[in-house]
Amino acid sequence: MRPCTLSAAVLIAAIIFLLAPKISFAENQDKALMSRIRTITQNRQKTLALIASERADLTRQQKEVQKEIDDIKKRNALLHTELETLLQKEADRRAQLQEQEHEREAIKGAIRSTAHDARELFRTMPSTPEFPDRTAVINRILAPERFPHLEDTSALLDILGEAAAHSKEVVYHRGRFIARNGLLQNGTMVRVGEFSVLYEDAQGEVGFLQPDRTGTRLKAVAGSPGWWTRRNIQKFMTGEEEIAPVDISGGAVLEQMEQQSSPWETIRSGGVLVWPILITGVVGILIGLERTFQLRRRSGSSKELLPCLLSLLEQNNYAEATALCETSSSTPQGRVLVHLITHAGAEKEILESCLEESLLREAAPLERFLPTLSVLAATAPLLGLLGTVTGMIATFQTITMLGTGDPRMMSGGISEALITTQLGLIVAIPLVLLHHFLDRKVDGIIGEMEEQGTTLTLALLKHGPGPANR
Repeated sequence: MRPCTLSAAVLIAAIIFLLAPKISFAENQDKALMSRIRTITQNRQKTLALIASERADLTRQQKEVQKEIDDIKKRNALLHTELETLLQKEADRRAQLQEQEHEREAIKGAIRSTAHDARELFRTMPSTPEFPDRTAVINRILAPERFPHLEDTSALLDILGEAAAHSKEVVYHRGRFIARNGLLQNGTMVRVGEFSVLYEDAQGEVGFLQPDRTGTRLKAVAGSPGWWTRRNIQKFMTGEEEIAPVDISGGAVLEQMEQQSSPWETIRSGGVLVWPILITGVVGILIGLERTFQLRRRSGSSKELLPCLLSLLEQNNYAEATALCETSSSTPQGRVLVHLITHAGAEKEILESCLEESLLREAAPLERFLPTLSVLAATAPLLGLLGTVTGMIATFQTITMLGTGDPRMMSGGISEALITTQLGLIVAIPLVLLHHFLDRKVDGIIGEMEEQGTTLTLALLKHGPGPANR
């Protein structure tokens, strides 16, 4: 019986029990009532027994469910502990994986960086056009979204080792290269280690070769290596010499040789003020040459003239002494001595005045143009300084209008400033030295004239006038 049915029966029994006092205690109804009561009582007892039994079952089931709940809670606690352990292990594994990923990326970056450096190195190596497989190995390592394998690293080390071995070789071979005119030509090439490649074409032209921008071909350096270097290359190519000119700067000298301009282009880049500086230098050199020629012509040797004159004065032979001086009248010293001989017999003051007059008269032609040369030597650096200021003004005007984004836009003014300063100093320094040399030469001539004139004056005062002069 279900619990709801038992409850209804109990309710019915309770209602009947409450209504029992109202039932007539008639005799004819007692038995039926008592029988019904007994039946209800029995049903009640059965219901109570059934309720007790079901309650016991429910209690037992409740205990079993509670036991299951406790077991589930214990298993849940164990699973929670296991979950926390697994989560901790997962975090540890993730940290290890991330660390290994960093190490992997570091290894990948180191290999790629080495490959990138090797590519830049091989691009400038003169042996790279002979070994094109270098480029393929490096391109495979530098491929995006690809982790370099051990074979790639081994191949990179192999080509680096081969490059080190090639640096000790001197290789002769014939091949094609890009000439200075931009066309492919055949010629003899000599690779000296990893420093330089020398070439000689069919026309006998020699020079240096260097890899182009791609590193796959050799091209002739545009700049001229100079006469002495070309001579040494030709002798090395023909076997006359065992020493070859090489560029140990890693191509810097060859690039500078390729970019250098001719002297005429350099001078033209100096601007307008270059021409006054050049004119100043030319005029100064012409004056220096003219003064050098004149001083050399006028400074004829007169060291033997004075002893002869003194000997003739000892003999009172003034006529022959005068004739001897006139033979040397082409030199300033001779003219001074002639002027003194013609005043033989005069007093000391007159002879000293004659000597001073002669020295002044002869000094003026000797010092001719020397002040002009000094002015030119001082003007040249001032013109160079003016060019510097002009060039810097032009540079700042360019910066004001165009900014500093492109340095080539400022190169014109800076070039003008530096070249005019350089050219001014180049002109001024020789002119200063030339002026000093000529000035010392003039001082020497004047000093010699003064010394000889003083000696002759003392001799004239000592011996007095001769018979022919009285």
